Amino acid sequence: MMPRAPRVATLTSTTSNTSNQWFVLPGLSGASIGMKAACIAWVLAYIFPGILGHEPWKQDETYTFGIINHFLRTDAWLLPINAGQPFLEKPPWFMWTASAFAWSMRAFLPLHDGARLASAFYTALTLGFVARAAAGVASRIDFAVPSYEVGSTNAGQRFAAPATVALFAGTMLVVKHTHDLFSDVSLLAGTAIAFAALCRIAQTCALDDACRKGVALAAIWMSNDAAHPSMPATKTASHAPLPFGEAILFGIGVGIAFLSKGVFVPGLFLLTALAVPICYRSCRSVRYWAVFGIALLSSAPFLLIWPALLYRASPDLFLVWFWDNNVGRFLGFSVAHLGSGNEPGLIWKAMLGVCFPVGPLALVGLVFGGWGRLRIPTLGIAALFAGMGVVALAQSATVRQLYLLPFTVPAALLAFEALQRLVTCEPSGRLSAWAARIVSPLTGIGWDWACRMLFGALALLVWFVWAVRTWGHDEARPGETPLDPDALTAFSRPLQQGIVATQQLGRWLPLDFLLHSHWIAIGAALGLSIGWLSLMCYLRRTGPWRGVMSWCAGTTLVWGLINTLLLPWIDRAKSYGPVYENLAFKWVHDWRADDCVAGVHLGESEAPMLEYFTGRTAKPVANASALATSGCRWVIVQSPGSLPTPIDARATSASSASWQHYWDGARQGDTRERLTVYRDAARER
Repeated sequence: MMPRAPRVATLTSTTSNTSNQWFVLPGLSGASIGMKAACIAWVLAYIFPGILGHEPWKQDETYTFGIINHFLRTDAWLLPINAGQPFLEKPPWFMWTASAFAWSMRAFLPLHDGARLASAFYTALTLGFVARAAAGVASRIDFAVPSYEVGSTNAGQRFAAPATVALFAGTMLVVKHTHDLFSDVSLLAGTAIAFAALCRIAQTCALDDACRKGVALAAIWMSNDAAHPSMPATKTASHAPLPFGEAILFGIGVGIAFLSKGVFVPGLFLLTALAVPICYRSCRSVRYWAVFGIALLSSAPFLLIWPALLYRASPDLFLVWFWDNNVGRFLGFSVAHLGSGNEPGLIWKAMLGVCFPVGPLALVGLVFGGWGRLRIPTLGIAALFAGMGVVALAQSATVRQLYLLPFTVPAALLAFEALQRLVTCEPSGRLSAWAARIVSPLTGIGWDWACRMLFGALALLVWFVWAVRTWGHDEARPGETPLDPDALTAFSRPLQQGIVATQQLGRWLPLDFLLHSHWIAIGAALGLSIGWLSLMCYLRRTGPWRGVMSWCAGTTLVWGLINTLLLPWIDRAKSYGPVYENLAFKWVHDWRADDCVAGVHLGESEAPMLEYFTGRTAKPVANASALATSGCRWVIVQSPGSLPTPIDARATSASSASWQHYWDGARQGDTRERLTVYRDAARER
């Protein structure tokens, strides 16, 4: 009997071709022009709604833009300064890039809209590198076509990587925060870049190991029968090419993550990279450590230059950044004065809640048999990185749901593997035949139709709310309460009931706001709706992935409709522009050239917006009793509740000042916070 030819030759050629595809998404390389155009349209529809057309929103956007505004107004770009005060919670990478976008687009867009284009840029980068990481998993998994998906023979493999991107993009935490103006967006992009590069490095090491084994097997085989025609000698090689590009990308991604949020995520990447050779024999080589060294060199400028310059400028501020905001927030010794804490079980609740669908799918997949596929390097690295990150966050003294954002990247790959087993499951082991016949269609057709009904209903609800808030008021009677059901004699009873139902939104949005959407926003909303309806006709072509594709399309639709039709209403509730613009208008005639304003209890979100909209920077004062030391004729006080806060009597007795109420205001519909301005009547001439 003739010996069997080694299979490594085929593996070598296939894997090397895949590794050369940088941003060619599998499943689209041979797609029609219409399919590629549809993918581009989806990317635009996913990224841009929520990016333009609104002012910075409390909580994170306001202080982030405060730093950006400082960079744009001054030449001092080393220290992050928020409303005149050093803000060392995060390094300034995102603020640097957002400032560059704002400056370059200043002739066309308001500064805050131009700055938010940085979020769109980093989101696009993230989607591209998630696709690169997904390609490594899709090329290593065999797909069996479910019996109910007749005619979708190639859809399982062809749309595997796009399905992974859809899982990631449809995650609720990702949809919300990739459109925000803050450092976590660039942290997510850096994580995706580094994660995809590390996966490619491990795959290349596995390929190199397979090549070396293939040469050895080929030598043994050829010594037995050198004339066997099935041995493609030209397909084998002694070594796979050294992935210099991936090493550089890994270092750049880690560096961007470091300069975006600090040492936590880069530290996890270091631990993951060190653990990979322990878990995978193919990475126990000089070549892997050479690549690791190149990655360290490429990340060195990010890791060393800014911290060194910060330490040179101010050792005290360097300690505030590194010791208090990085180490202290994790161990807990700085939580008392920096704020924030950790609710027990918050991380695990968030994994099952706001991280849907990747969080639950990843956890379920690992619990029910997914460990067997961790021999695939990409999945193993995903489990290592995500597992260490989630466990570390669960033990951290400071935690927000937002901190899970970078771990949605590896979770998407684990969720894809779990979903693949669900949509192609066959009776085996503990899984009975009847269970397989139920689970597989539910995760494909069932999920698809559930999404169509759910998001179709939500889309109709958004359109209805927009119509009611736009036309459901009597403009002929000034001073009458808008949307008063008793005054709506021209409307039918069903519409009146709908108007009453929208009053429930008053817990979050101001009911006395009259909604007027721009015609461009209305056109975009119509385009999104028509595009979603058209896409529903083609989801069957994606085979077993139609469920996740329908989920992603539905989240894109609803997010887009909310951030086009209802955006002015939400913006009025969350932005400080109208509040401070009213104050600035009143200050026009009363503000003197040598005046200043003190701020009492003015938060890190409110102070930068005062500076942006009025051009006045508040001098922080600990309390009203310390106003005498400020030397300012004006004071602005932030207080809880809906009523103005009177100045403490001690503020008057401590000096010759005589504080008189000048102005008060709050965001429309906000009853939890109020801003009050006083002026010193003793200094009036």
